[in-house]
Amino acid sequence: MKKLIYFALFLAFFLQSVVGQKSVDFINKSKLFYTYGVKDLQMVEKHESATYSQKVKPPQLKTKQSTQSYLVNGLKYNILSEQDKTVELTFLGDSVGDLRYVGNIIVPDRIIIGNNIYTVTVIGDQAFDYCRDLTSIILPNTIISINYAAFYWCDKLTTIDLPSSLKYIGTYAFEYCYGLTSVTIPDQVEKIDDWAFDENINLEIINLPASVSSIGIGAFGFCPKLVAINVAPGNANFTSVDGVLFNKDITTIISYPNSKSATYLIPQTVDSIGDVAFGGCDKLTGIVLPQTLKSIGNSSFNNCSSLTTINLPNSLQSIGEWAFQSCGLSSIYLSESLSFIGKYAFSICPNLGSINWPLSIPVINEGMFWRLSKLLTFDIPATVTKIERAVFVNARSLITITANPNNQFYSSLDGVLFNKNKTILIAFPISKSNIYNVPQTVDSIGYDAFRYCKNLTAITLPASVKSIANVAFDSCVSLKKIIVERSVPPIAYLNTFRGVNKQTCVVKVPTGFVSAYQAAQYWSEFQQITDAVNTAIDRLNNSNLKIYTLHNSIIIEGSELKEIVQIFSTSGKMLHNIQSEGEKIVIPVIHGQIYFVKTNNGGKKVII
Repeated sequence: MKKLIYFALFLAFFLQSVVGQKSVDFINKSKLFYTYGVKDLQMVEKHESATYSQKVKPPQLKTKQSTQSYLVNGLKYNILSEQDKTVELTFLGDSVGDLRYVGNIIVPDRIIIGNNIYTVTVIGDQAFDYCRDLTSIILPNTIISINYAAFYWCDKLTTIDLPSSLKYIGTYAFEYCYGLTSVTIPDQVEKIDDWAFDENINLEIINLPASVSSIGIGAFGFCPKLVAINVAPGNANFTSVDGVLFNKDITTIISYPNSKSATYLIPQTVDSIGDVAFGGCDKLTGIVLPQTLKSIGNSSFNNCSSLTTINLPNSLQSIGEWAFQSCGLSSIYLSESLSFIGKYAFSICPNLGSINWPLSIPVINEGMFWRLSKLLTFDIPATVTKIERAVFVNARSLITITANPNNQFYSSLDGVLFNKNKTILIAFPISKSNIYNVPQTVDSIGYDAFRYCKNLTAITLPASVKSIANVAFDSCVSLKKIIVERSVPPIAYLNTFRGVNKQTCVVKVPTGFVSAYQAAQYWSEFQQITDAVNTAIDRLNNSNLKIYTLHNSIIIEGSELKEIVQIFSTSGKMLHNIQSEGEKIVIPVIHGQIYFVKTNNGGKKVII
């Protein structure tokens, strides 16, 4: 009798699966790799020309390897529990991305493997990831979980009936499902994870049941046609007001539908704006923030390109990372109530030309003004104790950076930013000039210092410069001449001169040290390394004139009263111009360099 029952069940499952099998096909496809957004500066560097949406995502989808899998009537499964006899539907190939499901698919509620019947309870990680020819799918009422990126970029999927048994919708589960216009979340769903319905360009309405207790970051973000997010009245954790999603007591705004336009007045009960709450709201032209507001989350106003003005209340204490990235703001006033501003908070704002920095914030975080087009000047107050890397990178109109004279950590000279004692050159404004002589006090050129200075044509590095950081001269595409006065090549790194034309850029070095540069790592890549032009010759017309070195000094004896004594570097730059008092002259210089001493009665080349 048992055999007959098993046979009947098997036959039923087989016939059901055949229906699905007729419409199930698969295609070869290389593993998907794409960039979700900019998480750190390395990704910023790689995708400089793109428009970014910071979404705190990994740089690519997981590359999960399949466990022991079973192909049953064209669909592939992993066993989850032998005890409970449950399985998950998984991706078709041996690893993510090598085969894809296509067509119309019916997922059965049970399958037979060997002599056992298993219940299908989970749509596994990336099961239908990038199945761009999947047109429809029917899920059984045994599914309790739709996992990570399960239907990622299924852009021909126009409708999906989520089963009433469903409890969990995973991260990126339906991201880039362009065909979906509305989604009704079943009554048992408890958790919707980060970015679950992100970037669904045709999604108009989301209906949330009373059962939902957790909604992740950006779950409904960057959906340009989204009109409303509706919450069932009995939900204990969330509520909606005119289609805008809040927590239950309306103290945090979670998600503002992208298609809403004009000006929005945030309720006075709100004290925090959640991560990505207004992300992608490119029709939002104005917003009124309540005087109760304390925090603006990460990417809160990301890509609000029509938002031209905003008044931050005095109650505001923190602004998150990427908060106003790619906004249309022309100026912003930051009050002294602020205690924190996150990385890249104002980056890529094409109209932002005026920013005051509050005395209350000691750290200017990474990439704060990255790629601002209209920022001309920036004043660093005395209270700033730390400036992180890439703060001014590719601020295309920047002419001057000034540091308050009372600042204990930073200084400026002629609009260029240095550490306090000017031994490190930190940032050179992109639009400052096309020729620059680095001061004699500098011993190192900092990371990003001249990066993207596309107008820079010539630079002189004094003998004091011992090291040049990675990407210091990255993308200085017009650089034609580098004069280096140090006989020992300064330390350089793999990308110190990335983007500089090493075929045409001439590097002038001290006389007699061309071979040292030709042998030095990364300097050797330059094809035109030449001796500098001598500015003096070894001749002494006055027999009483003595020029020699002692320790780290040049000594001149026997000069005449009021005779002019000049010291030159090998590049021809005058370092000292002294009128003799008829006594011994002692001039401190840097060890290991070549200098030229010139007087009315002769000159001499000296090596320290």
